[in-house]
Order: sequence, then C-alpha cells, then structure tokens
Amino acid sequence: FITFDCQCGTPSCRRRMSGSDWKLSQLQERYAGWFAPHVARLIASVTEPVGNQPTRDASLTRD
Repeated sequence: FITFDCQCGTPSCRRRMSGSDWKLSQLQERYAGWFAPHVARLIASVTEPVGNQPTRDASLTRD
C-alpha cells in the first residue's frame, strides 16, 4: 500500500496515511459513515459476524 506524510497542518491531522488505514478500528469508529462505498464493504466484510454478511448475487457469478 502507498504511504504518505500529510502536510495539511490541522490539529486533528493523523500526519501519516496509508492504504491499509481502513483496517484500524480507531479510524473505522472515527470515520464511520464517511468511507467510500468500496471501503465500507471491506470493513463490513471483516467486522460483521459471518451470518450477517451479505450473500453473493447469483447473477454475478460465472457458471
């Protein structure tokens, strides 16, 4: 994943960002509702109990 240092200077800045930050529970809580849809799905797939995960749409699978 790409990692970069932020130079925005805001007091709440995390200073260092990476493509794997979505895995951090603190950030998941802090930014809940603000993640891009594909990232929100990734978070849901690793945080929801197996029985609560959405099922695959059969129309999207190949035979």
